[in-house]
Amino acid sequence: GSPSPATGLSWCPDCVDADPHIRTAIEALPDSLLILCPVGDRAAWKNQPQHPYRCHPAIALTAIPTLIRW
Repeated sequence: GSPSPATGLSWCPDCVDADPHIRTAIEALPDSLLILCPVGDRAAWKNQPQHPYRCHPAIALTAIPTLIRW
């Protein structure tokens, strides 16, 4: 989820928990690139079946956080 302006942290507690682990793993892979794609605020994501990241056939997110390898 997108960061809250008040805290700088995602509104999604799972994203907050996963972030440092993902960044540490990426640092160990020097030829890798991490691209963050925030889903917006909680209202834009939660229970919104028409969210662009849910509907896009190449992305089709069902949960956050999600890692996709291309």
